[in-house]
Amino acid sequence: MIVAATSRGVRFPSLPPGLVPVKGSVLKPYGGCLRAENKNLYISGTSQLRCEFGPVVTPGMDPLARTMLTPDQLERPIGLVMKELGVRTHLIDAHAGWRSILRGETAPAAAWVEEKEVPEEPRAAPHHTAGPSGKANHGSSRRGFLVTFLSTGVAVVTGAGSGIGRSLAQRLAAAGSALALADIDEAGLLETLASLGSKSAAVSTHVMDVAEEASVSVFAEDVSRRHGRVTLLINNAGVSLHGDFEEISLHDFRWVMSINFWGTVYGVKYFLPMLKRERRAHIVNLSSVFGIIAPAGQCAYAASKFAVRRFTEALRHELEGSNVGVSSVHPGGIRTPIARRSRIGAGASASKREKNIACFEKLARTSPETAAARILRGVQRYEPRILIGMDAYQIDILQRLRPTTYWKTLSRRFEQLAAKAR
Repeated sequence: MIVAATSRGVRFPSLPPGLVPVKGSVLKPYGGCLRAENKNLYISGTSQLRCEFGPVVTPGMDPLARTMLTPDQLERPIGLVMKELGVRTHLIDAHAGWRSILRGETAPAAAWVEEKEVPEEPRAAPHHTAGPSGKANHGSSRRGFLVTFLSTGVAVVTGAGSGIGRSLAQRLAAAGSALALADIDEAGLLETLASLGSKSAAVSTHVMDVAEEASVSVFAEDVSRRHGRVTLLINNAGVSLHGDFEEISLHDFRWVMSINFWGTVYGVKYFLPMLKRERRAHIVNLSSVFGIIAPAGQCAYAASKFAVRRFTEALRHELEGSNVGVSSVHPGGIRTPIARRSRIGAGASASKREKNIACFEKLARTSPETAAARILRGVQRYEPRILIGMDAYQIDILQRLRPTTYWKTLSRRFEQLAAKAR
């Protein structure tokens, strides 16, 4: 009996007898794939269920699975459960292979992408993040956020020395991706490298400044020489600045734009040729919730993040239909060191910096680990725009409802937080 797993293109229950829907299809039940007589699992390239990187068996969604598995198995990825039950995993081409299977034929040789035994153990234990209650949150492991090409891909991450960049590196390494990690902070970069252990297939570190075009060009050449290819580019490096427009110099403004905006442009320019050679590739550019709204005191930062957002949108339109997907990321308040590492404007006071930091720390509710998981899940789903955090969704809705007056509402909230921070 054939067991099928697909995320698109096949409608159930119109499948012929013997083709059992599993998690990742348009139907919820998937326990049928756990029956002992089902010895083959056919997985399309677009499915979440690729070997051990699929979602865990969610007992609340499938009574059949709940009755068939032990409590330990219920917390493990489906691919590993398949291995224990003697099920063979086959990856097939979503276009050529499914048509033949649905006609009752054997998939033609040209349709096969890979036939792979599921490994005995996962590459890394599931990551658990603490929610507001302090209890472990298994959401990221349940949703199967890892994209299918990560285990054999090469990911480039800038700003990898801390925060979201470090968490992205850790999750990508756990997926088995090769990594090219870049940051201007060599000490932070080495700390990230140490945190990876031996999880990743291959890791290279690069101390460089994304604001310098020549530096990015050399970086791309070095990655090409050491890894040979790139499948995922994440332009994550960024800085912020304290001070109203009248308190910052033009040099301050150029500094923010050179890193946040031009660093992104340089990254895309020099890595795009390598990305276009891949069967599937993806570009992720970090904008901000301040690329959706423009708060007072954030002229330079908001300008840079709006520029990243619009650049990314235009790029996505140009690359539509190609092998390269493009996503713009808009985090809300993320608990990273960006505020404390920010530069003070030439005419801004140190007290304003401390007030801004205190306000930021009140607002920053989302962990970098959660942000990284959300980004990779967005890449998996080909999302053009990835919002991170409930605050980002709320702000996005507010500015849609009140495009010219949203700041009246938000400024009152910021003032309240600033008062509490004193």
